[in-house]
Amino acid sequence: MKHEATVVDTLSSLRDAAPAGVIGNELMLEHLHPNQAGYGVIADAFYDALHHDELDRDWPRYIDAETARLERPLTRIEILHGEYRVAHLLNDWPFVEQKREYKPPAPRDPEQQIAQAWFAGSLDWIGAMNAGLAHAQDRGDYQEAARIAMSMADAFPFEAQPQFVAGQMLIRRTPPQGKQAIPYFHRAATLEPDNLSYLATLAQAYVINGYDDAARDTARRLQQLAPAHPLLRQLRQYLDSKE
Repeated sequence: MKHEATVVDTLSSLRDAAPAGVIGNELMLEHLHPNQAGYGVIADAFYDALHHDELDRDWPRYIDAETARLERPLTRIEILHGEYRVAHLLNDWPFVEQKREYKPPAPRDPEQQIAQAWFAGSLDWIGAMNAGLAHAQDRGDYQEAARIAMSMADAFPFEAQPQFVAGQMLIRRTPPQGKQAIPYFHRAATLEPDNLSYLATLAQAYVINGYDDAARDTARRLQQLAPAHPLLRQLRQYLDSKE
C-alpha cells in the first residue's frame, strides 16, 4: 500500500468469535456498540496483526488473548457501573416502545454499593475508585487494588501520589510485580524529586530487580538530600558487594 498501513479485518474476527458466525449481543449492544467481549476481540485482532507485521522483531514477548483479558484495565466497579448504564439504556427507546424506569438490584456487596452510588450520581469516578481501592486493600485483594491504582495513575499522570500508590499495589500482588512497579515509582520520584520516601522505595525496587546502576544513581540522590537516611547503609553495603 502507498502508506504501508496495516488493515485489520475486525469484521471477520467478530464473526469467527460469534456463535454460528452471527454477531449478536454476545459481542455487541444492538448493532453499533461492542461490549467488553467485543472490544476484546477487536483489540486482539489489531494486536495480532501488528505482531505479525514488521513490528514483531521489536516485541520482547507476545501476550496471549487470555492474559490480556485478565489484565484489562477495567475494575470490577467500572464493569458493574457499565452494566447499570446499559440496563438503563435498554429500558428506553429504541429498545422498548415506552421508557421504563430502571433501578439496579439491591447491592449484595460493597463493590455493588459503590458502583450504584456512582450510577446514582452521589459519587464521581474518582470517589468510586478511591472507595474501591480502600475496599480492595481492606480485604487483601491486591490484584484488584493494583488494577484500580494503575487506572488512577493513568488518569493523573502529573501527580506523584497516584503513581506511588500504583507501584505499592503492584509489589503487593501475588506474585509481586516489582518490574512493573518500577516505572510508577520512577514517575513519582521524577514528579517529586525531593521526596525521600519515593527515592528510597525506588532505590529498593531497583536493587530487588537487579538494576544496580540505576540503584546507585538513586542512592546518590538520596544521600545528597538525606545523608543520614537509614536505608543508605544497607544500600551501600549491597552495591559495594556488586562492584
